[in-house]
This record gives sequence, C-alpha cells and structure tokens, in this order.
Amino acid sequence: MKKITTLLSLLLFLFSSTLFAQPANDDCDTPTAITALDGTCITYNNELATPDIADGSCFVGTNTNNVWFTFVADGPNITLDYGNFGLTFGINASLLEVTDCSFAGVTQLVCGSGGNAEVFTFSGLTVGNTYYIMVSLFQQGGAAYEGDFELCVTNLASTAPPNDEACFAEVVTPNGICVDGTTIDASSDFATNISVCDDVPEQGVFFSFTAGAGDLLAEIDVNDFTGSGELTVVFGQFPAGCTGTFVFNPDVYCGGSGTDIISDAFLEPGEEYFIWVSTTEANEGDFEICVTGV
Repeated sequence: MKKITTLLSLLLFLFSSTLFAQPANDDCDTPTAITALDGTCITYNNELATPDIADGSCFVGTNTNNVWFTFVADGPNITLDYGNFGLTFGINASLLEVTDCSFAGVTQLVCGSGGNAEVFTFSGLTVGNTYYIMVSLFQQGGAAYEGDFELCVTNLASTAPPNDEACFAEVVTPNGICVDGTTIDASSDFATNISVCDDVPEQGVFFSFTAGAGDLLAEIDVNDFTGSGELTVVFGQFPAGCTGTFVFNPDVYCGGSGTDIISDAFLEPGEEYFIWVSTTEANEGDFEICVTGV
C-alpha cells in the first residue's frame, strides 16, 4: 500500500510540474525563434512566465511576466503588430540587442506599449544580425495578464538600391566613364529639405569619388533618365567620412538628363566627394551618371 501511495504521489508531482511549468521561452537564454517575418500572426502564451533582467523603458505595470523571442534580420526595418488588438489586455514589447543575458548585456532599440494594433516600428537593423523581442501583457490598471496572445512581425528584405545610404555610396572614377544608377525603391534621406526644385526630392542614392592629383573641377553628366519629372542632383562633402551634415554645393541641379549639369564644383586633390541623385517616388527611374575631373 505504501508503494502504491508513493507511486501515486510521484505521478501527481510529475503531472503538476508539467501542468504548471513556465513557458519554454521564459528566460532570455531560451528565446523562441520567429522565422515568419512577413507579418503572419502567430499565437503564443505567457502563463506562469516570470520577470527577468528588467522591464522595457515604456512598460506598463510592475513584476511583468515576460517571455522572449529572437529573429535574424532580413531587412533594415521592422514592424511589430499585436494580433489581440481591441481585447481587454495590452502588450509591452521591447526590441533589443543582446550580447549576454544580463542587465549590462542588453541594449534597448525601441519600446512599445498599449492595446493598439501596431506596437512599434524601427529602422536601422543590420541584415543577418540576431535581435531579441521581450514581451509581457497587462490588464487595465497595470496588473499582469496571463494567456494567449498574437505577435505579427514584418521584417522584409530591402529592395532599395545598394547605394541607398551615403556610407554605401557607389564609388566612381572621375574619368568620364559612365555607370548605371536608379532611384527605384530608394529611401528618403537627410536632404529632403532641399526644395529649390519644383519636384521636391523624396528618395535618393549616393555616388562618391576621390579627386585626382590634377583635378580642380568636377563635371557631372546624367544621361538616359527613364523617370518622369525632375531629377535633383547635389554635390558636396560630409565632415567625417560619410556621416554628419552634408555640406553641398549651392548649384543644385533640377531637371532631366543633361550634359555638364554641374560643371563648377571645385575640388581639392585627394579629397572624397559625394553626389546625391534623387527623385520623388512618383518620378523614380533609372539613369546613367558620368563624372570627369578637370
């Protein structure tokens, strides 16, 4: 009889342990990988989750029952949507860079909280890097909530041109040989406040070159533009490599294809210069650019 009682106690203990176990992704060390990054909503559960490390800077409530997720970035932009939008509980979520699962090893990139469909958006992810999302739920008044919830992650591969950003400018040789370019699917940049053109630029790409020993002026041609409306072409330099405030030549070009669209850009031999070619989204198109140092 004693053996039977002991066996029943053991089975009850094992059943209770299984029934009331924390979720597998309760800790930063054991996140759930999200591989569907196309906005598909997937149901998860945070019952019996425990708090660890620290809440996000925007989190509602205390002693939040957080669970952890990871994904490998396919593109630079992410949107996290909340599939339970409109129900009686809200969501806390932080996007994080994690070097190790300690307070010092976690860096918050963005934080979102509330009951809205869109929890947060963020731009600037590095393709191929692993990022973490920490999630907890709360009721009205801030008390913790446990149950099912849906996350919908959108992180699509970028279709932008490879020279969409200044630090990835396409290097050209100032010898008059032309290279192909495009503003199709380019993103907006720092210079969208350049409004001297009728078609205010919205999206652009970058080219760079280093002035040769005898180069005192740059002549820039843009040929075979396939878009409608105007191109905006700006020539100048950054104060530190490819970062900082772009200092551009006041001779901004507005128009279609043309020869010597910029011809009085003074050069300092050995210095690096940048050319920004931009259009509106409606006028995006392909083109050919040629730079000659004289």
